[in-house]
Amino acid sequence: MRISGAERALGIIGYLPLLFLIPVKVKRDSLFNQFHGRQSGVLFGLWLAIAFVSFILLLFVGTGILSMIVMALFFIATGLYLLFMLIGMLKVALGERYRMPVVADVALLLRL
Repeated sequence: MRISGAERALGIIGYLPLLFLIPVKVKRDSLFNQFHGRQSGVLFGLWLAIAFVSFILLLFVGTGILSMIVMALFFIATGLYLLFMLIGMLKVALGERYRMPVVADVALLLRL
């Protein structure tokens, strides 16, 4: 199956934070864009949940070594999010349907 340049561009845009709904809603007939948009949404949602939990933990922990550990874990999660986001963009640009571990399985269950 050949993926058009417009579909690839829309898929790349979908990996940017908060823009995952664009390929899902604009290209309803494209399984390629549906898959990557949903996968990007799950990836962003996972990062958002980690950010929220980190913020709540920092409110209760205060200062000290424990807060530094929570912040370090948050920065590691953010780095992993950015890495997977770039991998997703690269795979879209190559026209591949790359299944991220765990993220893709959850994405296939979504109906947006």
